[in-house]
Amino acid sequence: MRRVRQSEEPSSDPVALTRDQRFRGARLVASAANDAEDCALLLAVLGLEPADGLAGTPPPPG
Repeated sequence: MRRVRQSEEPSSDPVALTRDQRFRGARLVASAANDAEDCALLLAVLGLEPADGLAGTPPPPG
């Protein structure tokens, strides 16, 4: 599985996601999933981890 960079530094990868994008994406997937298995599958397809949706420290506003 492809892991997305955890850094907020600019990347040469044009499709690298920021921490805020990963957080919002994981939360959106979780809200739309039918159940936990569906959520896990959708996150995996998108290259996201369940932990991306946890709010350890809130993402920057924006």
